[in-house]
Amino acid sequence: MLAWGFAIFLGVIGTVLGKVVSSGAGKANEPLWMLGFGVLFAILGAVLGGSMDIVYVIKDRTTKPKKEEP
Repeated sequence: MLAWGFAIFLGVIGTVLGKVVSSGAGKANEPLWMLGFGVLFAILGAVLGGSMDIVYVIKDRTTKPKKEEP
């Protein structure tokens, strides 16, 4: 679930960053820059979020208290 949040958040940041970079490049192909940066950052967010999900699952399975048998 964390992967979706990171992907959307970083995708929006990448789109804004693409707008800034395209304005610095003389507004050449502004939508292409925005799309490229948005997709790149969304993929990065999905990878980071997915890795965090995996870490949480492993941590949850290894730190559960074991049931003691009487």
